[in-house]
Order: sequence, then structure tokens, then C-alpha cells
Amino acid sequence: MSSLSLFLARVALAIRRVVLALAGLVFVAVLLLVGLTLGLVLLLWALLRGRRPSPMNLRWGRGARGMPGWATGRQPSANSAEVVDIQAREVPAAVDANAPVLPRQPR
Repeated sequence: MSSLSLFLARVALAIRRVVLALAGLVFVAVLLLVGLTLGLVLLLWALLRGRRPSPMNLRWGRGARGMPGWATGRQPSANSAEVVDIQAREVPAAVDANAPVLPRQPR
């Protein structure tokens, strides 16, 4: 190959890389714009319906502390006499007319 054709091939590759990089940036910008627009529309929709949106928790790296079902590290309450035991009973499942009947498994 001559040096001129090699130079033109390198220029064409450089132009292609720049065009693809710009296309990627445009794609990311459009996705960001769509996400922000959707968030704004959902916020306005909630406000119009009279439901104030709850603030988001953006504390990263703290795990799920404070979430229901997780140990919070608190001591049991001093007034533990208020705990009431109940009698457990089985609740029969609702029968669906279209559901196939499966045999019961022995326990």
C-alpha cells in the first residue's frame, strides 16, 4: 500500500471514531433528557392528584439499616409483659373453579 492510501485509511478510521463517539454522547444525552422529563411528569402528576411524593433516601453504602425486617441494634423494651401469644389456626385456601385439583402431599 502506498503511504497516501495508508494515510487516508487512518483519517477515515479517526473520523469514524469521532462520529461514533458523538453518536454515543447524543444517545446518552437523549436518555438523560427522557429520564428527567419522565421524572418531572410523574412528579407533576402526583402533585395534581394531591399525593406529595416522599423524599428519596440517597445514603449510599450504609446497607439496609433502618429498613423493616433488619436488626436495628436496639435493646428490647423494658415493658415486655405486653406481648400476647395467640392460638394459630389454618385458613383454608379459596377454591378456584378453573384451577386443576392436585393431590395432597403426605406430611
